[in-house]
Amino acid sequence: MRVPVVLVLVAGFLVGAYDPTKDDGEMAAGGLEGTWAYVSWEWDGWQLPPKELKPFTVTFRGDKVIEKECGRFFPIWAGTHKLDPAKSPKAVDINVTEDEDKGRTWLGIYEQKGDTLRACFDAKGKQRPTEFKTQARSDRYLFVLKRQTPE
Repeated sequence: MRVPVVLVLVAGFLVGAYDPTKDDGEMAAGGLEGTWAYVSWEWDGWQLPPKELKPFTVTFRGDKVIEKECGRFFPIWAGTHKLDPAKSPKAVDINVTEDEDKGRTWLGIYEQKGDTLRACFDAKGKQRPTEFKTQARSDRYLFVLKRQTPE
């Protein structure tokens, strides 16, 4: 008789712990899982035209992150990510494992609201951004992604 009671209590805790409207660090990285498409992309205050973003996607699987271009077999860049949702704004580090920045750590901040992810990075790894914006000669990237497929 104890086993069913324990299972009911555990299931009740897990259901109660998950609130899809709550932005609590995306359930560690679980809320980022899937493939995302670019909505906007900016570097040093310059915006890439939206039509040029269409072939690119970013996929999160576990702690891995990969950017690809449609029709291209190899990734544009790949790496691992580490989230720190306790910071304000929330922090993310991407350790680049494939690309010309291999070995570099991009310091960033992020915000996820439902199926929209916004992030800003210092691609040189010198100083974590404190706000979601770029300006000339800042070496900052700012992008917005929209979830395409959950994993």
